[in-house]
Amino acid sequence: MKQEHDKDFHARRRAVVGGSDCAAALGCSRFRTAHELGLIKLDLLPDVQPETEKLYFGRVMESVAANVYTDRNHCRVRRCNQQLRSAEYPWMGAHIDRFVVGARIGLECKNVDANAYRYGEWGPSGTDEVPGEYLLQAAHYAVVTGIREWHFAVIVGGNRFAQYVVHVDAELEQLVIEGERAFWQYIERGEPPPLDFRHASALPLLKRLYPGTDGREVNLSTDYVHWHHVRLDAEEQIKHYEAVSAGAKAHLLHAIGNAAAGVLPDGGMYRRKVVHRAGYAVDPCDYVDFRYVKSKE
Repeated sequence: MKQEHDKDFHARRRAVVGGSDCAAALGCSRFRTAHELGLIKLDLLPDVQPETEKLYFGRVMESVAANVYTDRNHCRVRRCNQQLRSAEYPWMGAHIDRFVVGARIGLECKNVDANAYRYGEWGPSGTDEVPGEYLLQAAHYAVVTGIREWHFAVIVGGNRFAQYVVHVDAELEQLVIEGERAFWQYIERGEPPPLDFRHASALPLLKRLYPGTDGREVNLSTDYVHWHHVRLDAEEQIKHYEAVSAGAKAHLLHAIGNAAAGVLPDGGMYRRKVVHRAGYAVDPCDYVDFRYVKSKE
């Protein structure tokens, strides 16, 4: 029964743009392109989310964040165990973590790594400074539910609580509606949006789409000569700056000599220490080797 439930759950998710999809649909996600999201919605690519410690604790800490939120704010919350759909915009759906009882407030619970919190886009607790993906998620939920005040209960590093309050305005709602409408028009045509080749997730996605070879040889058009030279030029620049970096490192190591540390005038320092690394064996695996071979002519 659980397997069938999971199939139904994923089918319902594919049928709509959810709150966690919003940033990708608008081309604003750091982790996924609109193209990849489109492939998933069209059932052309599985939404692979292997069970990791991070995902596991994200689920576990959701209840913890909600409980701390109720204690700190002297209120009650209720779960939302069903998918909500917008009557006006049928492609918009939502799975809400909690609603605050007796108030028009939605609650989202997050479990955040301490370093991701410290060096990420989170502002001080009590403000509305949340990462862009979460701001768009709140705006998406505002359109679906009509509730414009969204609170984020955040467990940081497993031992700290932070809270954020986002008031969604009509302008942001309209931006989300139009952006998701444009995305969904691609889905209705049966095609994903164009791939943003410069996105950090583009290469990992292409490796998933083309994991092996079929033995064919294809002729590339002159358009791809441009991209060939772009790659070569970029790699030459990388080599140049790696050489500059190595030269700078050599200057510093020469100055430090056999000392354990070299301290700069501003108090920053370079440390040297001996690290013993145990030997290890690499497990067998398959991968696709992609490299340029010069013409013999």
